[in-house]
Amino acid sequence: MKKNIIVLLVVTAFSFTVYITTNKMNENESAQNEKKVSVESHLEDLKDYKKNVLQSTVRKEFESLFNIDMKDFKYSDIGNTFPGEFVAEASSLSSDVGDYYPLGFTKGDKGYILLLEHDGTYRIWTLHKENEEWVLKNKEKKQGTYIDNKKIMDRAEQEFLEKHPEVSPAELFIS
Repeated sequence: MKKNIIVLLVVTAFSFTVYITTNKMNENESAQNEKKVSVESHLEDLKDYKKNVLQSTVRKEFESLFNIDMKDFKYSDIGNTFPGEFVAEASSLSSDVGDYYPLGFTKGDKGYILLLEHDGTYRIWTLHKENEEWVLKNKEKKQGTYIDNKKIMDRAEQEFLEKHPEVSPAELFIS
C-alpha cells in the first residue's frame, strides 16, 4: 500500500512538473510571438514613415525648383495610375527614366511624375487626363542640389524613435 501511494505521489508530482513546464513554455512562446508581431509592426511603421519623409523632401525640392504648387496632390503608384495609358510618350518616358524610381502625384485630372537622379538632376513630367487617358503635356529637367537619401533616412529614423518611445532601436536593428 505504501508503495502504491509513493508511486502515485511520484506520478502526480511528475505530472504537475510537466504541466507547469508546459505552461511556462506556452507563456514564453506567446510572449515571443507578441513581441515578434510588435517588432514587425514597428518595422512596417518605420518603413512607411521613412517613405513619407523622403517623398515629402523630394516633393518640396521639386516645388521650389520648378515653381509649382502641389498642395493637395496625392502620391500615386505609377504602375497602377498610369499603366499603358501613354501612347507614343511611353517609350520616350521609359528611356528617360532608366533605372531610377520616379514618384507620381495626382490631383483630379492633373499629374506629375518626379524623378531625382543620383547626380542631382531633377526631371518632371507634367500630365493631364483627357478622355480617361493620361497625356504627357511637358517634360523638363534642371540641375538641382543633390539630396543625400542616407541622411534623410537617418533623420527619419531618429524622428520616428522620438515619436515612439516604446520602440527600442535594438528591436528595429537600427545602427
